[in-house]
Amino acid sequence: MSVYLLTFELSDEDDAERYELLWTELRRKGAQRVLKAAWVVDFDDKPEGVRDHLKGLLSDDDRLFVAALAKGGYTYIHARSGTNDWLVSSRLG
Repeated sequence: MSVYLLTFELSDEDDAERYELLWTELRRKGAQRVLKAAWVVDFDDKPEGVRDHLKGLLSDDDRLFVAALAKGGYTYIHARSGTNDWLVSSRLG
């Protein structure tokens, strides 16, 4: 299991209904939204598996970037509420 940073460019991000299945799946996996278009998630797979798991929840015009995070290999300023607690309680903490 690894902690991944997921970043998105969504073709119609203002259409909340269109992406509700994506947000629901990320919440189901215990992901934390750290920025408007970035999430961190503990996932039991390689980056390609994470991509493939989420691909069906995206439209053909959307973009997704998946990167593994390493302990001590990240920092941030003004991430969303709950981010620090999530990171501390993750395998990165």
